[in-house]
Amino acid sequence: MTREPFYEDPALDQSVEEIEAFLRSRVVGDEVAIHNPQGGLRLLSIELAKVTEVRARGRLWTDKSAHYGDNRWFVKSGKNCGAPTGQSRLVMPTEDVRRYATERRFALDSRPFTGERAQEILAEGEGGTRGSK
Repeated sequence: MTREPFYEDPALDQSVEEIEAFLRSRVVGDEVAIHNPQGGLRLLSIELAKVTEVRARGRLWTDKSAHYGDNRWFVKSGKNCGAPTGQSRLVMPTEDVRRYATERRFALDSRPFTGERAQEILAEGEGGTRGSK
């Protein structure tokens, strides 16, 4: 079974305003997604979590923690209370976000190497000219 590739972050099109509105409407038991892009441009882990507590001061608790930080979140930004300058944040669990999370992926896929430059490199490799003097 082949998986459809993820070349871009499935939560990339979610704005801060959309995420804030989404988080403000959450109640205990609702599902959210923990977005953990630490470690590099292509590394990304997403986990689905349940809201366990909502407080009036703009804080939300989940049953799972971020990779760095804890299980408390700011509703306004979706950032983690334990590591507010870190990269982990809450996002909306859209269909693509759920699929990425359920496939337990940890990195985005690399795009196929195509185009003119790719053809030049392949031609050089076949002809044995690459790296020769």
